[in-house]
Amino acid sequence: MNARFWVFVNGGPVKLTLKPGQSLSRSKWQRHEEGYSTEEETWTHDTDCVRREWSFGGCDCDGSLERYGKDYCWLNDLWVLEPYSADDPNYQGVRWPDWQEEDRGQRDLYAEMAGY
Repeated sequence: MNARFWVFVNGGPVKLTLKPGQSLSRSKWQRHEEGYSTEEETWTHDTDCVRREWSFGGCDCDGSLERYGKDYCWLNDLWVLEPYSADDPNYQGVRWPDWQEEDRGQRDLYAEMAGY
């Protein structure tokens, strides 16, 4: 059974479809006035759930910071949560997955250098 679900990418909802055993990844790197930012996500259809690995980070005047984690969503929970902007026509028919956190962390370069 294919897994179909919505994700938020580039400012709006995008519907993904994964076959059993299939993975899909995206990444984005963007320069800005204070440095750069990065986004990476991978979704994998793993038998009875979809697994997501993600990482968001970047570098600015305060140094580099990275947040990362792993989540999963049971196939039955891929179309559960209503969008915050339900009245917005761009979100008609959209229901978000109910992601369950497996692991989460962060790295802050300046905090590490300061001994935190």
